[in-house]
Amino acid sequence: MRLLRTQQRDAERKFRGAGSLALYQFITRFDGQPGTKLAWLNHGIAHEEYHRGQLALYARLLGRVPALTQLIEGG
Repeated sequence: MRLLRTQQRDAERKFRGAGSLALYQFITRFDGQPGTKLAWLNHGIAHEEYHRGQLALYARLLGRVPALTQLIEGG
């Protein structure tokens, strides 16, 4: 867990250090098309949320209450 926290702090420092203009720089996406770093970041977040939803569904199918639902319900 300590390594994860250290890596997160380092990544945040680098992210903030790059500045907001860096998010509008163009990159070549995996499909060969151009896109901004911000669009790619948004894609990554959406992709993670998609899989998070899948895991919540699987938990419910097994009769479990997903962790986020437990948190929201105060459990």
